[in-house]
Amino acid sequence: DDDNAIQTAFQKVIQLAETHDLLTKQSQFVGVIYLHSNIYRAMVTINSKTPVSNKLNVSEISGGKFATLDSYTNPCQRMVKLTNFAKFWLPNSGYQIADIVGYEILEESLTEKPFNEIKKKIYIPITPQELQRQLRK
Repeated sequence: DDDNAIQTAFQKVIQLAETHDLLTKQSQFVGVIYLHSNIYRAMVTINSKTPVSNKLNVSEISGGKFATLDSYTNPCQRMVKLTNFAKFWLPNSGYQIADIVGYEILEESLTEKPFNEIKKKIYIPITPQELQRQLRK
């Protein structure tokens, strides 16, 4: 929940992406939220066909179903939204969380505005509860 630390992490990622000519107009800034711990990772999207130095960490966000939580700017709103999602929506939805990570996609560029002024939307991977039971068998 430290906007300054997150801003610094994104600045480092942006610098690395620019240094390696990976940043484009289509690039999005994504925060990876580890849902059961206090870990946040900064990422930038790149074209999947672009060659990347093996010195850089590359992760792929798998496709699937995602619950989306409305946009917000304040970090306290992130926790309220995640708590409301987990306590109220999820238990009665027929779905469960499919992974230990969620994603926060920034709706504007960090090259133009500071992190704490940018609206963000949260994406939580979900799966039908019945499907999870079948996969465990």
